[in-house]
Amino acid sequence: MSAVTFVQKHMLTRSTALGLLVVLVAVGFADTIYLVIKDATGGPVVCNVVEGCGVVLESKWATIGGIPTAFYGLGFYGLLAVFAIAYTIWRDHQLLLLMALVSTIGVIVSAFFVYLQLFVIGAICAYCMLSALIMTAIFGLVWTLVYRDRVHRKTSS
Repeated sequence: MSAVTFVQKHMLTRSTALGLLVVLVAVGFADTIYLVIKDATGGPVVCNVVEGCGVVLESKWATIGGIPTAFYGLGFYGLLAVFAIAYTIWRDHQLLLLMALVSTIGVIVSAFFVYLQLFVIGAICAYCMLSALIMTAIFGLVWTLVYRDRVHRKTSS
């Protein structure tokens, strides 16, 4: 079985992958908007899963240049949403590559923040870990779409 046949048989359809991508971006957006709102209002973050959200969110790593890291996450999810919507409309491979770039940066930044939580801060923020998990899933889906699109373009020509 050729690689192209394997991909066609065993990978998600483009529409399923895009649907999952939209859901993941929406959940990531909701996760970060919750943290942005809590930061803006000064309200406590409810963290029932693990004890440590407050420690992480009040650490020196919780802001970059005086801006809460959740704002940056909101920007990443916002860019991914715009690119995903544009891709569903125009099916332009360049939009997939932009999503791949944003998701790659997002997963690297997420991995750095997971490292900080585990080995520097010594506490876990469930919302931050959820965002890292979502960004990792988005990364995988986007690169699956990039690969699938390239395979489709090769077989079409």
